Amino acid sequence: MDSIKTRGLIIRSTDYGEANRILTVFTEDLGIVSANVYGAKSLKKGLGAASGIFVFGDIMLKDTNGRLRIEEIRVREGFFPLCEDIVKLSLASYFADLAHTAVGDGNRDESVLRLLLNTLYAICYNGVDLELARTVFEFRLAAVGGYLPECEHCVACNTDDFGGELYFDIARGGILCGKCRRADSFKISEAARRALYYILHAEDKKIFSFNASSEVCTLLGAVSERYISEHLERSFKTLEYYKKMLK
Repeated sequence: MDSIKTRGLIIRSTDYGEANRILTVFTEDLGIVSANVYGAKSLKKGLGAASGIFVFGDIMLKDTNGRLRIEEIRVREGFFPLCEDIVKLSLASYFADLAHTAVGDGNRDESVLRLLLNTLYAICYNGVDLELARTVFEFRLAAVGGYLPECEHCVACNTDDFGGELYFDIARGGILCGKCRRADSFKISEAARRALYYILHAEDKKIFSFNASSEVCTLLGAVSERYISEHLERSFKTLEYYKKMLK
């Protein structure tokens, strides 16, 4: 029976039986894995609060015949404000779904884990607007997942002289000039292009440190939602639920 020590974020929790849980954990060393917690709701075990959704901490796992079991969790960050706000919790669940879909089971990706942790911290403690957080997370996830949008040159003719007309094309993955635009492209402003460039290229801890008008944020939000859905080739019920809670 091998013991494994790692750090990880619990991104899904399912109760079964009277006191047990199955956790989906995004770990640093093993990627995204499922693990059992026996007696999670028992006071004697002491793993109740520590095995809650969106807890990040040091985790001791045991591998028993190919099945993982959590023996210990030492909490580093509980992101407890999420449990006090259904809108934030629903958005966090959408982020977790996106990350899980992008990374897949058993694949390590520290950049995606770091993005998820930074974004959860921002909406919990830094007062970042939720729709802005969604937009930034979607674009950054696309970028680190290999779908970096082009926002400096026209993706069709390679010009950087846009002549005042800018469009974002979902299928082509970036900016089009007025001459190359297509019927289903999003018309965007220069301010939106600059904001997008910042989102894509800023240091990890500074991705939310920019100002943009509500119009720019709304426009980029529409683009980012379509863009990530197109490249991950699926829709998300957690996003639908978040939007319902947002109203």
